Amino acid sequence: MNSFAKILAEVRACTVCALHLPLGPRPVVRGKPGARLLIIG
Repeated sequence: MNSFAKILAEVRACTVCALHLPLGPRPVVRGKPGARLLIIG
């Protein structure tokens, strides 16, 4: 797995705010290694 894919996997698995979200964390992540912008919501 390349480093960008590893970072995306870590972001998608994040549970830092789990206690504050009624349905649990479900990060939406879109991006490509060459993109100038990465959106995480």
